[in-house]
Amino acid sequence: MRLHQHIVASGLVSSAVYGATRSPTIAIACFFTGFLVDADHLLDYWMSHPLSLNPEFAIGRGIRRTMRDFFFRKKLNRSQRYAFAFFVEKASALFASVLAPIAKSGFNLPHFFKTCEEYRLVKVYLWFHSLELLPILALAAWLTRSPAMAGFTIGLAQHLLFDHLGNYIYPKSYFILYRWKMGFVNEKVFDVPEEFRHGHGS
Repeated sequence: MRLHQHIVASGLVSSAVYGATRSPTIAIACFFTGFLVDADHLLDYWMSHPLSLNPEFAIGRGIRRTMRDFFFRKKLNRSQRYAFAFFVEKASALFASVLAPIAKSGFNLPHFFKTCEEYRLVKVYLWFHSLELLPILALAAWLTRSPAMAGFTIGLAQHLLFDHLGNYIYPKSYFILYRWKMGFVNEKVFDVPEEFRHGHGS
């Protein structure tokens, strides 16, 4: 799944989690974990590509538009729309502020997204996309009784589920031990579509 799709999915899941638990901490942790798991794509990209100059990327604007377009199709009353608009503005501003220094440093965000979405990386480590992490997080949540840890666990679980449903990836590749066994080679981790099987590393 793409970033904006994970943000929307995380919004839906975290809303359901809040409805079930009435815990803002669990819901917020679930929401942000649900898409920030993809930060490991940045690590993979940085290991394969040097920084290149292209600081203009309106990530905050894109997030606002995606979330508003999706949720404002729903039947919300005026107060609900106002509350949601406020939430979207704040969440978008926060996310944009995190990515802005990366963009200004010369990191080419459009090329990063294109490279990942077209399966162009030669090696894919994906440290956070690992099913081995789920029992560890679940055990930590149970031992500590931490709402945040519970939210992290649910957030990771829903992220991996949606990736499994939406990505061209071999099921075993969600285990980091399997990726290690395959040498983290892109074509052995992902079932790369025919249209993307040429031009790796560009």
